[in-house]
Amino acid sequence: MFLVGPNPYGICCTLGLQGKSPEPKDLSWFIGLAEQMRGRCIELHFAHIANLSPAELDQVRERLQASSIQPVISGPWPLSRLSESIPFAKRLGAQVVRTHLSPVLCGARAAQGDKWPEMVQEAKTRLTELGLIFSGEGLTLALENHQDFGSEELLEFCDLGGDAFGIALDTGNPLAVGEAPIPFAKKVASKVRHVHLKDYRVQPTPEGYRLVRCPIGDGAVPFPEIESILSLHHNELTASLEPGALDARHVKLLTDDWWQGYPVRSEAEKQACLEAARINALPPDEDWRTPWEQGAEAAAVCRYEMDQMMKSIHNMQTFGWLPA
Repeated sequence: MFLVGPNPYGICCTLGLQGKSPEPKDLSWFIGLAEQMRGRCIELHFAHIANLSPAELDQVRERLQASSIQPVISGPWPLSRLSESIPFAKRLGAQVVRTHLSPVLCGARAAQGDKWPEMVQEAKTRLTELGLIFSGEGLTLALENHQDFGSEELLEFCDLGGDAFGIALDTGNPLAVGEAPIPFAKKVASKVRHVHLKDYRVQPTPEGYRLVRCPIGDGAVPFPEIESILSLHHNELTASLEPGALDARHVKLLTDDWWQGYPVRSEAEKQACLEAARINALPPDEDWRTPWEQGAEAAAVCRYEMDQMMKSIHNMQTFGWLPA
């Protein structure tokens, strides 16, 4: 059901998107990674394609088509720039453009203070405009749960764009907004148009928990169960492998202040989230830092990223989502 392939944001150092890799890999290498894993999709970082000529874009499209790889475009930020992605999506034959809606991470709305309502209203205004644009172009805009908005809020945003809008479900990020992955997936399943296969080892802290990147399938996220939920609504979905960020996310949901600006959640919903976070958890005293956070050289960070990507590919083969 999942058409699995690589995502650029789980290997940011390797691709030169973060830090100073001694030999950052280019777009051709990244496509080669999709071919090597015999993937069926690839998520393309907009900056990697924005400067390509029409002839070069055609070459990329033909290469992807030869391997039956479906492209998904990760659009530019902020939302005011998102329409720039449309001609590239159409030239490459992509049907879906993915975006996030705010810069907030770790579910930390309260840290935005009075700016949070303004950020929400700005997103609504931009999405109302983009709904008309994407509908007219016959493309789908997939709104990601990017550690900022919950399931009900994303569904409300989708209503602003009608059939032109869907959801890019990041499987690990419900934990960043105090929701368990399975209930989150059930609520948004019918609107999902693309999936980020992300996983976390979760480490408890006095204020909540840290979300620490790990190979996809080695952490807290129940992937087979999520696939079963989505399969009730979809025959196929593109799904890109995205090990989490090089910086761990500290979600302080055990503090009262953290919940400011959130819809009311029942105690049962909160408890379900905490229970989901205990699966394959990191012990409280274990060093949670990635090589990036430990100050390792870029070459070591790149090796760490690629080791996790290769283990993720192996796990997807075990699930039967990639050919062995």
